[in-house]
Amino acid sequence: MGKRCLALGLLLSFVACSSMSPGPAENSRVVTEAGNAPLKKKILLLKFLNRSPYTNPELIEQAYSDIRSVARRTPDVVLIEETALEGNPSVTFDGLTYDLKTIYDRSRALGISGVILGAIEDLQVEKEGEESGLFRTSQYQVTAQVRFQLMDTSSEREVAGQLSTGKVSESHTFLFGRREVDTTELTKGTEAVSKALEQPLANFSSSIRRLGWVGRVAKIELHRYYINAGEETGLTKGQLLKVFADSMPVNDPKTGLLIGLAPGRFKGMLRVIDFMGKDGAVATLHSGADIREQDRVETFSPR
Repeated sequence: MGKRCLALGLLLSFVACSSMSPGPAENSRVVTEAGNAPLKKKILLLKFLNRSPYTNPELIEQAYSDIRSVARRTPDVVLIEETALEGNPSVTFDGLTYDLKTIYDRSRALGISGVILGAIEDLQVEKEGEESGLFRTSQYQVTAQVRFQLMDTSSEREVAGQLSTGKVSESHTFLFGRREVDTTELTKGTEAVSKALEQPLANFSSSIRRLGWVGRVAKIELHRYYINAGEETGLTKGQLLKVFADSMPVNDPKTGLLIGLAPGRFKGMLRVIDFMGKDGAVATLHSGADIREQDRVETFSPR
């Protein structure tokens, strides 16, 4: 009887200890998930254009703030703000149209995968009703039309685009004889802009997933290749990167119109060996030749 109790006690102790320690299957699952974490993509956020009759700077700031807040909460995004382009040529023509060629060229040089841009296309204020008397309280409906675009810098094509509308109401009380609201008194314009952005921002994460990850060979020194992406972006030591020459525009010989950008020539692969700075990596040549500064790099996923 004593021997059976002792054996039972040892068995229970073994089971208890086993349940407290994770098994090899659980450990391997954690490592696998961490190893498969998606690389973060650099996304440039530009100030929106304002084509509406209301020139309040708060309207543009509101759009910028709303998008920046959502982008910073998106796990696979490294947000690059417009200040990163300071010192470079202007990215707009008279503040009403984007200079897309400059934007794409500068973005690719910084290893940026996508660019967010857009415009407040219109902002209208319409009177809904009025009360009589010495003090008149008028109801107004403020309607904002906002265009949101996410552009792929590699293909120079739109990945996501939407023209959406946001409506809010506000009231103003005037002394008898005055009937119209002044531009400076408009308080709900920023709310209307936020309302208009709700739908495109609800699809922000899925839109970002349609972009490919890209980087650049920023500098070559002896047998070391310095990449403008690193730990913050999600690269790991030992990771292989494919290297391509820059994309080439292809035009229709009959119409002269741009058909699209042809992928650059594959040159070889680099292996990440170390990191530097806030988001940079050091790599060595794994295979190939003729790799030059500003060549495009992509991740290599063996099948």
